[in-house]
Amino acid sequence: MKKFGPIGKDSDDLISIGTVGLIKAIESFDYDKGNRLATYAARCIENEILMYMRSVKRLKLKSIYRIQLVLIKKEMKFV
Repeated sequence: MKKFGPIGKDSDDLISIGTVGLIKAIESFDYDKGNRLATYAARCIENEILMYMRSVKRLKLKSIYRIQLVLIKKEMKFV
């Protein structure tokens, strides 16, 4: 959890997201490929958390953009 730093989310949320990654790892793990489950699961958990962080960042950027549009429209009405 320290690896991802303070992202403004509760540690319980990160644990939940990591658990989703672990479940996906267990469901898709193939022993015949020669990987250990722990190695494969660590990568899946990390990817799940990173995907979540990207989606949160994307949503924040969209909301900032919308706020800027509203402010611009308000300024145009007063001119």
